[in-house]
Amino acid sequence: DNLPPLPPFLNLQSILTHHAAHAEQLVRDTLSGSRPTVTGIALVLQNFLSALHESNRALAARPPPHRAQRDDVHTAFVSLARQHLQPLEDAYRGKSIFPIRDDDSIFISLASFRDHLLGDTLKGAFDQAKRPDRLFVGAVVQNCFGLHPYPGEDGVQCRT
Repeated sequence: DNLPPLPPFLNLQSILTHHAAHAEQLVRDTLSGSRPTVTGIALVLQNFLSALHESNRALAARPPPHRAQRDDVHTAFVSLARQHLQPLEDAYRGKSIFPIRDDDSIFISLASFRDHLLGDTLKGAFDQAKRPDRLFVGAVVQNCFGLHPYPGEDGVQCRT
């Protein structure tokens, strides 16, 4: 009864594909240190992960005797982190990215991995709260419903 509706899904691929100029502006605004958005931060991280993925693919494709070594992977990672993530760190070092609430609210951060009882956990939190209207939840949920994730069971191995 006290659970608010789920927030909309942040579809970064759609933003990158259909609104590239807007996405670039969101990144610039976020990295400016004055106009951050959750989408801008997510796009910075997405750009880093995409570049890292491409770098790892290129390193993996090296033929013998030029196969990538551990230090090659590490060097590429550090270089990309400096390029994509360091500007975010520099813009917000020593300060909060978003305003900190001062309204007696309580934020619960949850990570859930294949937990079929998460709904019961959330319901219990709201049921037991003295002021459920002040309770806010952020949850990262990784589920593979319908699959058989354990070795020896029939079905497809879950990949998360």
